[in-house]
Amino acid sequence: MIFISNRNLLTFLMACEVSYFAISLGFVMHSFDTGMTSGLIYGILILVAAVSESAIGLGLIAYLTKFSGTIELDRLNLMGSRN
Repeated sequence: MIFISNRNLLTFLMACEVSYFAISLGFVMHSFDTGMTSGLIYGILILVAAVSESAIGLGLIAYLTKFSGTIELDRLNLMGSRN
């Protein structure tokens, strides 16, 4: 279970990226250990997914900052008015 202590959307996305890179590194190191290339392929696929998630996340942050003025998760009210 993930507990978010800092309610900033940017730091949350950065933490997800670090997790993706750690998983990718695990696959790559396992492939070097066993001599199989499947771990490298999985590592590259995870990195591609992480890069696309970063691009989408930064686009969402830019959109939220433009219309709500903040990226704090506590202050975002996406279902209500803009007051």
